[in-house]
This record gives sequence, structure tokens and C-alpha cells, in this order.
Amino acid sequence: MNQIVGFALIIISIGMAMALGVDLKAFVDVPSVIMVFGISLGGLIARHGFGAVKQLFDGQNNQGPIDTLVNTALLAAIVASLVATVALLSNLGSPKDIGPALAVSMLSTLYAVIIFVVCYAFNANAKIPASSAILLIATLLVSGLFYIAGFIIAMYMK
Repeated sequence: MNQIVGFALIIISIGMAMALGVDLKAFVDVPSVIMVFGISLGGLIARHGFGAVKQLFDGQNNQGPIDTLVNTALLAAIVASLVATVALLSNLGSPKDIGPALAVSMLSTLYAVIIFVVCYAFNANAKIPASSAILLIATLLVSGLFYIAGFIIAMYMK
């Protein structure tokens, strides 16, 4: 029961924070969802098999699948940032395409961080390994650098 209340509180808090500034539709990007969740689920199944999805929620002996899911989600966010960089650079002549490319990068990172928080907060037995913490920092840095570069390009294009 505590886990359900805690999980609901996490989701509600994230949703309310998103709703403060803009329409919630701004936080939904289908390519980002497919990239992060598809790559994460694919990595989980490839490494641990189809039973790993059920194993995530059984509360016992699930550290391996949780680490795989989180690390793959963070790596997927980095991949999304690189894909967005290619999209941005291939459309430099079209300033209107800079925003969507930045959104793919930022939203992919947001989705990966949400997976990180939910996986480790939802399971009391899961411990955050140093490799996941380092990968989280690297993902945030890559995404942040991409955002700064995109912002500079957008300012230059004006």
C-alpha cells in the first residue's frame, strides 16, 4: 500500500510541476517516448529475457533488471540527443525546426530521469549503483550542452 501511495504521489507531483508553466501536451513527444521506452524495454528483454518485466515488480532479486532498465533509458536519452543534433544541424536553414529538435532532446532526458526516479524510488531493495549515478550526470550534461548549443544557434539565426 505504501508503494502505491508513494508511486501515485511521484506521478502527481511530476504532472503538477509540468502543468504549472505550459499545456501538458508540450511534454508529450511520440518519437522521444518511442526512443526512450522502446530502447529501454528492448535492452531489458535482450539482457534478462521476457520474464524481466515481471521481475521488475516482484520486489525480490530485481536489482539487475532495474539497473539495466535505468541505464538503458539514460543511454537512450543520449542517443536521442545525438539524433536531435543531427536533425538540428541538417535543418540549420529552417529556424522553425530548432525548437522541435531541442524538444526531442529535452523530453527524452526527462523521460529517462523519470524512469530513474520511479525505478529506484518505487523499490526499497534497489540500490543506486555508482555507474547509474555517473550515467545520470553524463546524460544531464549531454542534454544540457545540446540545449545550450541549440539556444546559441537559435540566437545566431535571428
